[in-house]
Amino acid sequence: MKSTTIIILMLLTVCTAWGQSRKELADKAFDHKEYFAAIQLYQKHLEKDRNADKNGDVYFNIAESYRHLLDYKAALEWYNKAEAAQYELPNLHFQKGRVLLNLGEYDQAKKSLDEFLQLQPNDKDGVRLKANVDFALSMKNDPPSLFTVINEQLLNTSLSDYGAYYFEDKVVFTSSRTEDGGGDKTYMVDGQGFSNFFLASYNNESKTWDSPSKIGALSSTYNDGVFTYSPDTKMAYFTQCSGEKGEKCRIMQSSYIASAKSWSAPEPINFPGEQVEMVHPSVSKDGNWLWVVSRKAEGKGGSDIWVMERRGLGWGEPVNVEAINSEFDEAYPVFYNDTTLYFSSNGFTGMGGLDLFVSVKRDGKWTKPSNLRAPFNSNADDFLMVFNKDKSEGYFSSNRNGGKGSDDVYSFFLTPINLTVNGNVKDVDGLSPLAGVKVYLTGSDGSLDSTLTDANGNYSFVLDKNVDYKINVNLPEYFGDSKKLTTQGELYSKDFSKGNGYDFDFALMRIPKTEITIDDIYYDYNSAVLRPESMTSLDKLVKLLDDSPDVQVLINSHSDERGDDKYNLKLSEERAKSVVDYLIIKGINPTRLSSKGWGETALLIKKAQTEEEHQQNRRTTFKVVNQ
Repeated sequence: MKSTTIIILMLLTVCTAWGQSRKELADKAFDHKEYFAAIQLYQKHLEKDRNADKNGDVYFNIAESYRHLLDYKAALEWYNKAEAAQYELPNLHFQKGRVLLNLGEYDQAKKSLDEFLQLQPNDKDGVRLKANVDFALSMKNDPPSLFTVINEQLLNTSLSDYGAYYFEDKVVFTSSRTEDGGGDKTYMVDGQGFSNFFLASYNNESKTWDSPSKIGALSSTYNDGVFTYSPDTKMAYFTQCSGEKGEKCRIMQSSYIASAKSWSAPEPINFPGEQVEMVHPSVSKDGNWLWVVSRKAEGKGGSDIWVMERRGLGWGEPVNVEAINSEFDEAYPVFYNDTTLYFSSNGFTGMGGLDLFVSVKRDGKWTKPSNLRAPFNSNADDFLMVFNKDKSEGYFSSNRNGGKGSDDVYSFFLTPINLTVNGNVKDVDGLSPLAGVKVYLTGSDGSLDSTLTDANGNYSFVLDKNVDYKINVNLPEYFGDSKKLTTQGELYSKDFSKGNGYDFDFALMRIPKTEITIDDIYYDYNSAVLRPESMTSLDKLVKLLDDSPDVQVLINSHSDERGDDKYNLKLSEERAKSVVDYLIIKGINPTRLSSKGWGETALLIKKAQTEEEHQQNRRTTFKVVNQ
């Protein structure tokens, strides 16, 4: 940026006039957290002092500056230079391990952190980062995500763009861009422009974002960011920081005048008690709760999340949400649906940088924070998650690899689940494909679909989630068949087919003109009462009749030739009728059923000698009678 170059040249001129070295001036910029300026000044120093062996501390400070600017690749390059220059402090290995974690180089990060812990055993920060590496490596075993994540490239620039928030049918977000109405000043901490609010609309006709426009009424000369809005009270809250170095941050409020589509002049909120810096507001839908981030002395450490309740026109004392705060940094709270809090933290086990967490309020208590894992979390900083009303989609921000640069806005949505079933219908005897077979799909949700098999006997259906289905196949002159499947609990796309381990193929049997023996039908001696072990075979007949609704059958019972002819005839008639009675109990229409006892008049083996031969004569069969 031209303005930055001019400032650096001016500083060099002043430093020369005052007798200060470039390194002394760079060190001052570094100490004042003006990292962008520090890098430029250190590099000017290195142009004159090329004695690498003496510049380990310079290399390290340049690396640290790049780390604070979230340029982890550049940071790693300079940490390596510092290491080659014999920079000896143990924190080199710690910080190098940290940026390797942020770059997703988990094996290398583990190596650097092991080297650090050898020098500083049981250092709690080193142990914590090592746990993060192990946690990130465990992500490899996670199932696929239910969500699809997309970088919203038309909202993002090479500079910092973040904090997308739903506002009416639009999105408000924060950007450090210098084009599209952004400022022309340079923020010396990161070398970007000062951040402002922008408004963007998604055009459903063109399926693209309209060009974002700056919200001048809410934007100041310096840094503005993290917008939150209560639709019930029409009041917005946001962070505003003043000064070239971004000091004196405070929370502002502005009311939206819907009729004029304009904002009232922003005013600072005066909180009760000690006046400390508060940032990152999030307001409840009804406007009665305001969540903020602060480094108040009575917090748990680092930046903590606090909550305040509205009291009249003001707010009550901030209350520390101890259950979700750690001794490190918690930030960017988003209060959703009165019971759920999403926030970012580097104090709980995560994947690197800031991770997104969620906690739910149950019986008045907040649950232990749960890491949202990938794809919402990455090796970089992930923060500011917002959902639409039904939680099917939303936005979050991240400086992960693959973005347009610095912080980017990402959208996410539930990945559409495509469920299908594919099968084949053949003739059971020749196994030749049967074309033109009517296949029916009946769903527990009341749905009904049908199709015909193609020339190769194949069929296919598209399925819905969480439905129990029955597939029926019917073809004239064949017995029908059916199979069941369910999509209950399916979370991912799936094709129910043989190639994926599911069998929804059918082999249809042509209806014969002869009797079909029903195997394993048993009665007690001299009794027509069916024994329990007969039910399995009869249930198969029930299914066959259910699957072949046009078929009418005659149930036949035969006896062996032992005993009195008249008695055998009567007993066989009673046994055939008991089968019909069972089928009726199982729901088969009586008009489709008839029975006949044949006694010993239709023996298969006359003058049977063995028990096996008698058993073949003593049989129950059925025959289709309406063909």
